[in-house]
Amino acid sequence: MSALSRAYLNWHYSRQFAKCGKKFRFQGKYMEIDGHVEVGDHCKMRNNVILRATNEGKIIFADRAGCSYNVIIEATSLVQIGPFTGIAENTVIRDTNHQVYGTKRHWRYTAHEAKPIIIGDECLIGSGVYIEPG
Repeated sequence: MSALSRAYLNWHYSRQFAKCGKKFRFQGKYMEIDGHVEVGDHCKMRNNVILRATNEGKIIFADRAGCSYNVIIEATSLVQIGPFTGIAENTVIRDTNHQVYGTKRHWRYTAHEAKPIIIGDECLIGSGVYIEPG
C-alpha cells in the first residue's frame, strides 16, 4: 500500500470517530465504525476491525491503545479500554448478552443483559478471547 493511500485511509476513518486523538494510525484496508467511538492519542488499529456502539453505547480507547486483526467490539452501554492496552487478533468484546441463567426459556427468547466492560491500563488481551458483559 502506498504512503498516499495509507494517509487517505487514516484521514477517512479518523473522521468517523466521535473523538479522534493525535497521530491515530490505521494499518489496513477495512474498518467499520458505528455509533459513538472515541480513540485517544497514538492509537493504532489493524485490518478488519469492527467497532459498533448502538443506542446510548460508547466505546472509548485511551491513549496508545490498539487492536490487531479481526477484532469486534460491540457496546450498548460502555466498553472502555485503558492506556497502553493491546487487543490481539480474533477477539470479541460485547457488553450485551442474552440472559441464560435462571430461566428455562430458549436463549433466543430471553432478555438482553448489558453491563459495562472496563479493561485496565497496560493489559494484553490474547488471541481469540471472548469478553462478556461485566
